[in-house]
Amino acid sequence: MPLPTEPPLWRRMRAGDEEAYATLFRTHYAALCMVAHRMLRNDAESEEVVQDVFLRLWERRGALAAVDDVGAYLRTAVRHRVIDRVRRDLTEQQVISHIAHEPAGDDSAHGDRTQMLAHVQRAMTALPPRCRAAMQLRWFERRSYAEIATVLGISPKGVERLITRGLAALRRVVPAEDDR
Repeated sequence: MPLPTEPPLWRRMRAGDEEAYATLFRTHYAALCMVAHRMLRNDAESEEVVQDVFLRLWERRGALAAVDDVGAYLRTAVRHRVIDRVRRDLTEQQVISHIAHEPAGDDSAHGDRTQMLAHVQRAMTALPPRCRAAMQLRWFERRSYAEIATVLGISPKGVERLITRGLAALRRVVPAEDDR
């Protein structure tokens, strides 16, 4: 049900009007990129976040609620998406750091590292092929979710799910640093 103060452009976009959607995109894109950039400090990642917000907006247009302030709604969506990305990246970096951890000059660390890499290799080979491919592209080739999505022929959200499953599988198989 539309709010009495709901902007007509938003209402039309929710109803599936592509022209209204394009106008919203053109109107808010640059400002939203600046919001994302203040948090990420990276132009390409900022643009990717904003594009993802607009993509999800269009995909979920029928389920969106009426809003009074479209700009505030979009800024909040971008901030939440940035926070999700930062959390995801931190989790990935923690796993990568944990896996690659090797104190210098410690011979026992070499054995620990060899054992850890063996755990990781077994865990990676046990992953489903698409999940394994996504993990390899993300970690070893440092590809973005959008690039991985293109390579695998799936959506960025699908890539996110594959990476999440892969990380969970690695956490179950690879012992924690405290356990070593």
